[in-house]
Amino acid sequence: MLTLALTFTTILHWPSILFSIIVLVFTVFYTLFLFMTARGMNNNAKLLREEVKGNLAIIFLEKSVDFLTESEFADLMREVSFITNLKSIDKDNLINDIYKRSSKIEEELKDLLIKATLINKLDNLIVNLQKWSKILEIASILLDVLILLFILFIFMFPSYTPFLGYITLGIMLGFFAAIIEALKVYSESEKYLKLYKESSKNRE
Repeated sequence: MLTLALTFTTILHWPSILFSIIVLVFTVFYTLFLFMTARGMNNNAKLLREEVKGNLAIIFLEKSVDFLTESEFADLMREVSFITNLKSIDKDNLINDIYKRSSKIEEELKDLLIKATLINKLDNLIVNLQKWSKILEIASILLDVLILLFILFIFMFPSYTPFLGYITLGIMLGFFAAIIEALKVYSESEKYLKLYKESSKNRE
């Protein structure tokens, strides 16, 4: 008798259920997209922090060390110690021939400034990647909860599923602007990683 009642209810509300299933499928793919994008952003942030920025920081140290006093060098080492795996660096053993190339000191300083600026840009990019990946992760968790509610409502409260569907669509549209901004940051990180890989191949 209960099965017959559920069958009758399902037939009665089949347009609502069909709409809900369509929204449910769309929500599942939407959530997967958010999750994969957030994961990609986290991976890019890790690569930028550990490989790209790390190598640039080492270059920065090597090029700047002979222009620094001992106290300035100590301050610099404290600032970048989290980037490198080196416990200590001997100032006297790094690029000790800069003074032999005095005619190129101005060029060295210019190159040094460019690298320092690039490191600052990478810092900002890493922070943005982590921020937007966290936002997308929270959004995907919220949509996961809505997916579970959808499944529950389809079987238990089919007449209410359209309302839940409209709410879900509204939430996904609300996330759209955030997704666009996140994709811009993601695209910028891909550009830096591509340039880094190309330069690495050229050095080889």
